[in-house]
Amino acid sequence: MKRSGLKIPIVVKLVGVTVGLLLVASGFIAFKSSNLFLEISGPREKDANGVAAEAKAEQINILFEKYVEKAKIVGTQLLNKYPNPAERRKALELSFYQDKDLISVEVIALRQGKQVKLDGIVKSEFFESFDLTKDYLEQVRVARPFPMTSLFSGNIEIRNSSLQQGHHF
Repeated sequence: MKRSGLKIPIVVKLVGVTVGLLLVASGFIAFKSSNLFLEISGPREKDANGVAAEAKAEQINILFEKYVEKAKIVGTQLLNKYPNPAERRKALELSFYQDKDLISVEVIALRQGKQVKLDGIVKSEFFESFDLTKDYLEQVRVARPFPMTSLFSGNIEIRNSSLQQGHHF
């Protein structure tokens, strides 16, 4: 019997089989390693994201508590009686006028079931810088009423009062 065709040397056959086995083994090892990495890294990343979210929430909570404390201080100063407007301005200079976080503070009391505005203060310069009038916040409250009932029941709420059409009414 006579053989026909191309003769492939044994060395090439051995190298081919060896390379094939190495590719299959490398692919299997890579697949197993990536699954193991996913199993280990997935929960670790979730934990890290949870810790970061908790830290950010704590920062925001501290920020809101700071705003509440600032408003309480200014509210207390607003309720004090001053001999003249210059003394009042002087008393509120550090706690309100130089504070970049507060724009307006109002002291509202509940008297015989009705809300009564005792006093308030507004940084009119802030609104003027945006070509808005001093009564802008009153216009916003008409468009988006503040939940006073909830506030007087002891719940402090932070709400976005932005309007879709911007500052135009």
